[in-house]
Amino acid sequence: MAERASSHSGGPRTVLRQLGVPRLGVPRSGVIGGIAAAIAGVAISVGAGVQRSVDRAVGRRRPEDLLVDPDGFMLHVVRPPNSAGRPVVFAETGLGGTGADWESVSEFLDQSAALWVPDRPGLGWSDFRPDGDAGIPGAIARLEVMRAAAGVQEPTVIAGWSLGALLAVGVASVRPDLVAGLVLVEPSHPDEARKFSDPSVNPIG
Repeated sequence: MAERASSHSGGPRTVLRQLGVPRLGVPRSGVIGGIAAAIAGVAISVGAGVQRSVDRAVGRRRPEDLLVDPDGFMLHVVRPPNSAGRPVVFAETGLGGTGADWESVSEFLDQSAALWVPDRPGLGWSDFRPDGDAGIPGAIARLEVMRAAAGVQEPTVIAGWSLGALLAVGVASVRPDLVAGLVLVEPSHPDEARKFSDPSVNPIG
């Protein structure tokens, strides 16, 4: 995935480098390929736990930012203290990122728009979901929870960065009634996502 590193965001390659796993030219099949895949899986799992700790240390959390989805799981949303009188824009962040990635954008928008960005399940302050709530269906579910909390009934602008841009396009394709426009920031190409079988990394199938 085409991710740009930040202080509290990073993709699998960043995790592997941090853990000291060497970059190897490994064939797609064979024993070496299997070992490399196993190492990568463990490294990414460990990195995800470290990432969650970093996200919680960096991102702010207020009680009013914790929403409850229909299944009873907590969804943390980074949003302005008061969204009244401004159009609400919803966004999805990049792979491994959280709503905190968008705080500077929210500050820049200031009084022109209220930006709401969720931590996806298992990241930041959002609850882990056994079903993963991944891909486009998960993005639509999060959007509906945020729309209800914001009191929004009309179609709105959806923004997305990198992997989040694919999710935004997917939401617009499946539920055009919810979307008035799209803002795509350094969007990942669908061909990149198709390389992965994990629906959280390949939201388009």
